[in-house]
Amino acid sequence: MWRIWAGNDVFLEAAEGLRRSLAALGVAAEIDSGIERGAPWTVDIHQEWWWILVGITVVPGIAQTRDPWPMPHVYVVYQMEQLTSAWLTPAYYDALYRARAVWDFSAAHCPMWTQFQRNVRFVPLAPPEPRALPAAAAPPPPALPAAAALAEIGLASLGAVAAAPPAPPAAEAGGRDAPVDVLFYGCGNPRRVELLAAFKAALEPEGFTVAFHLGFDLFGDDRARAVGNCKVALNAHFYPNAALETHRINYLLQAGACVLSETSADETLDAMYADAVAFAAYDALPLAALALLRDDAARAAASAAAAVLADALPKLAAEHLQRALNDLYAPADAEATAPQAAAAAAPPAPTPGADADGAVAAPAFAPIG
Repeated sequence: MWRIWAGNDVFLEAAEGLRRSLAALGVAAEIDSGIERGAPWTVDIHQEWWWILVGITVVPGIAQTRDPWPMPHVYVVYQMEQLTSAWLTPAYYDALYRARAVWDFSAAHCPMWTQFQRNVRFVPLAPPEPRALPAAAAPPPPALPAAAALAEIGLASLGAVAAAPPAPPAAEAGGRDAPVDVLFYGCGNPRRVELLAAFKAALEPEGFTVAFHLGFDLFGDDRARAVGNCKVALNAHFYPNAALETHRINYLLQAGACVLSETSADETLDAMYADAVAFAAYDALPLAALALLRDDAARAAASAAAAVLADALPKLAAEHLQRALNDLYAPADAEATAPQAAAAAAPPAPTPGADADGAVAAPAFAPIG
């Protein structure tokens, strides 16, 4: 009854995490991906399908293309854009307005979408089902009691980590499979290029290596090997004041990485991840990384905590998803209030086979209290 569409490989792991959360609630879902074969909701027409769309910025018509797709009759948008994203266009807002619900990875974003949609929920991302690491990837360090170890070394406050003498100089950062001390991967922009320069200035004189992959091209086994061969995996925002990039961090947690992240604009997400992720402000990230590189125990504790949180996130995400599903299946109000920002948009067309009010039967699902 449910199907999930991911815009491309960038969004596929988020879609797999949503499928894992649905499965935890006893709800089966299939995944379609990409735009190459056309809109899957027009190829296999079943009026009972309810679609969850992940990465709608890729949908032809929301993305600027010559041949726009029609939207599904019944769909939920899983919103993954930052609030300052250049992808937030009138077509994007219209898609949110016409959806049955908007679910967002960030609690801090939800008030924004109430301008366009009455049914808005924070639904955190779960990691997808674990995959085996490539043989060349280094295994995570032995597990330590996560919460206790973190508390003992004060990892949440990185300034409290004692500075030990620098480790012996690391090998020069080479290819993707070469060991590296600090790893970052993602889309390049001036903010991240400046951060790379700051990391090199702070770490290289101490004998540590830094690798920033800014071509947005580190995926699959290449990513797994790069993460397995780094000592600290870095998360830094593309936009200032961004919410925590959990779609990136969840993978790192599953891999048992020691994760250092820029503090985000979403206090809820930062608190949710605080036991397993070391946080620092943008300007403080190089020194925070240096402190972790000089403290083997801190990195081991962070890796152990990463595994603990990766195991806990699916249950937590499923609890939020359950509430979102219960909202969907609740009786609709007799009259809908048109969102202010979308007042000029026409209401959604009735679904074929729907009743006179355009109501569609919800997929079989027993709400849990």
